[in-house]
Amino acid sequence: MRTLSKSDYKTATDCATKLFYKEERYPSTLGEDEMLALLAEGGFMVEQLAKLRHPAAAELPTTGSVTAAATQTAAALATTRVTLHEATLLHGRRMARVDILHREGNRFRLIEVKAKVYDRTKAERETTHGGNGLFWKVRERELMSDWRPYLEDVTYQVLVLEALYPDADVEPVLCLLDPTAQCATEGLPTHFTVRRDDTTGFLAVDFTGDRALAARESLLIEVSVRDEVDALRAEVAERTEALLALYEPEMRRAAPTLTHRCRDCEYRVDGEPSGFRECWGPLADVTPSVLELHQVGRLKDADKRPLVEGMLAVGRASLHDIPDAALGDGKIGARQRLQLRHTAAGTAHYDERLDVALARARYPLHFIDFETARLAIPWHRGMRPYGQVAFQWSCHTQREPGGPFEHREWLFLEPGWPNADFARALRAAVGDDGTILTWAHHEASVLTDVARELATIDTGDADLAAWLAAAVRPLDVDDPESWREGRMLDLCKLTKAAFYHPGMKGSNSIKAVLAALWATDPTLRAQHQELMGRDAAADRSPYEALPPAPVSGEVEAIREGTAAMRAYERIQFDAALRDGSAREAWGALLREYCKLDTAAMVLIWEHWRRAVAARG
Repeated sequence: MRTLSKSDYKTATDCATKLFYKEERYPSTLGEDEMLALLAEGGFMVEQLAKLRHPAAAELPTTGSVTAAATQTAAALATTRVTLHEATLLHGRRMARVDILHREGNRFRLIEVKAKVYDRTKAERETTHGGNGLFWKVRERELMSDWRPYLEDVTYQVLVLEALYPDADVEPVLCLLDPTAQCATEGLPTHFTVRRDDTTGFLAVDFTGDRALAARESLLIEVSVRDEVDALRAEVAERTEALLALYEPEMRRAAPTLTHRCRDCEYRVDGEPSGFRECWGPLADVTPSVLELHQVGRLKDADKRPLVEGMLAVGRASLHDIPDAALGDGKIGARQRLQLRHTAAGTAHYDERLDVALARARYPLHFIDFETARLAIPWHRGMRPYGQVAFQWSCHTQREPGGPFEHREWLFLEPGWPNADFARALRAAVGDDGTILTWAHHEASVLTDVARELATIDTGDADLAAWLAAAVRPLDVDDPESWREGRMLDLCKLTKAAFYHPGMKGSNSIKAVLAALWATDPTLRAQHQELMGRDAAADRSPYEALPPAPVSGEVEAIREGTAAMRAYERIQFDAALRDGSAREAWGALLREYCKLDTAAMVLIWEHWRRAVAARG
């Protein structure tokens, strides 16, 4: 029997039509790697840490059929005083799996564990000033949008539990991370391991440290959400009934509502079946699409309604159908007009500010890129949740105009906190001279975080701290004074200010810019071969062409930053990767991806240099 799980409910809250595609297993960009989903940002450690607080609880199986798991849960709850981990609740087609469920008579405590921060100090301050903690808008009886998905998740579980036990008094609780708390255990993440059970084939999490000590960690905070659940229960119940109707007499697709958010739909894939194509029909083939407009979701019609939704409702989906009056007068409107003008003409835009940046950049030029993660559980005693973990950098350096590019890299694959060694190795490579080029603000933010953390937990290196502070001083083509002491030039910001190519399709990401230039610039493709040591076809971007490699019997690839972060997390916690060869195979993929990120910056910079020189 098909069931409506809480994850199904969440999917349908975003878009009810997606529920059909999920149930029918349509191809999705999200993939189905169970291991990577579990490892995401260390959330599995937060859940395990929460469970350690209840050492007497019974751990129920999450494998096998839902019906069998629900039957076992019901038998366990026949005891009127019991605590369960992973209780499976099933009422008709409604199914919920509860992280921690405690029963004492007719009183139930339902605990949902989330790897999300809840600043208790800020919450108390908001309440003191007439607000309602962090969940509510201060002057309105309305829930904050960033908390609603978590609160609806809990509400759905409560409604299923109350349907099974009508006389129950349920206290719903969110167990969250306290960002003000300091970890008391050195090396706590090293005690968590994820493995695939040899008998069941399902994933299991092991904790090998001092369980009693871990249970006393102050990193977690439990927050009652009874008021929030009461505010949501009618809405969630009504939506649940509407979704359940889609299952009868057989699974049906909810009528799609076309919006600008369809741009990022996970079912927008090449090939068949395509959920996006089934929703959009002939409009899916319109090019250039209205969905390609920069910041398209901001557009409103004369009545302040979403413009794109109105266009789609009358069958207009072309970028060229957008009226100029809808674009506004600020920087975003100017960027949108630039895109529309050059898309119609099929030309690229090169602003004079490119000339300024190319002329003012000081040699040696250092093109750098970082790969980082933020783990929920800190590596060291005294650190707080979600500290920065900088595990990799790549650098291409050109020492003089027209000179060759030297590549250097650093990667940390061992357990532990790498930031101090990361910073010292980067300083050795980049030194005190020359312009540092990045794509977006990420690198500056990481170095700022590292400097702050070094002062907290390292031995204290004043010289390194001063270097980090100098390295992140920004350069701005619109601010001549910044070039006196600044050092770091953000090429993404420069792109927004001074460059556009129709092939970018409204995006300013490094992948979009490189892909736009790739097909039309043979010099760029030849330089890519020189920098990366391999050729790539003109009709396929270098990121798409990054070669996969076998790792532990599976063919794996890293072609974007999230995949790099997940690979690092897998190296740290996947028991199957304790084998050095598997770890090094992932390392090779990480090196190739990060190297391409800095090579891509070089290729774009060199393209700009040629274009400016050709213009005279």
